[in-house]
Amino acid sequence: MSGNSGYTIPNSNPYSNSANGPDDPRPEIYAIGLRNPWKFSFDKTTSDLWIADVGQNAYEEINMVSASGAPGHNYGWRCYEASHEFNTSANCPPGGFNATVAPIAEYPHEGSGCSGSVTGGYVYRGTNYPSFNGKYVFADYCKQNIGLLTNNGSSWTLDFQTANITHGWTTLGEDASGELYIAGGSNIYKITDANLNTTAIINTDFDVLLNPSTKRVSVQLPSLTTNILIYNIQGRQVKTYYPTEKTFQFSVETYQKGLYFVEVNLNYGSRISKKLIIY
Repeated sequence: MSGNSGYTIPNSNPYSNSANGPDDPRPEIYAIGLRNPWKFSFDKTTSDLWIADVGQNAYEEINMVSASGAPGHNYGWRCYEASHEFNTSANCPPGGFNATVAPIAEYPHEGSGCSGSVTGGYVYRGTNYPSFNGKYVFADYCKQNIGLLTNNGSSWTLDFQTANITHGWTTLGEDASGELYIAGGSNIYKITDANLNTTAIINTDFDVLLNPSTKRVSVQLPSLTTNILIYNIQGRQVKTYYPTEKTFQFSVETYQKGLYFVEVNLNYGSRISKKLIIY
């Protein structure tokens, strides 16, 4: 950075006087105690910051930072996982858990293996479903369901609902009107009713049929495909196709034997690749 960038660190930051050496805390740090936020968003109406924090062993948690919070707020990790002790052997606040900012909601892992991994969402501010207004909509990758947090005045109530489609949900999105979308697998879905059911709006997956092949290959294409590029194993582009149908076939009889990559480009900038073997 050069010149007068206007970049400053507020004196109220907890580590604003840090020497900023390799082992020192960064002076930009405003709050501590979050483990692995996935993800955070701002409420369009209140500007509150919502943080879904993935747990280590047994609990998932959701935190809300009202307005800007306060410099030096400690959200508990790694002394506490949600509201439960995790490792209090060192560097924990003297006041214990009561000296941290408690999550407004938490839920336990269930079963073995992938048993809980929260995926942060948004406070609903759309107009299609008035009963959702002000509720925080999120999901869980492992449980494959969608959750709602409802403000009851002095506390929040957490409910899970299993929609008509289940996935390992990885992210949620919000459009300019405040309506919500959710992504799982290779698809993007729109939440379409008060039961949290979803409708696929973008399918980004495709299939390469008759693969391996010696003569012809058939590709089942997603919507919004612009072109298909074929690359050889050295990364050189050897062919470009502009399909007009969702099922597109092309001949590979003139291709040399070996491994190729089929890249499908979509009109909003995404691209997907799969292997193709010619023998």
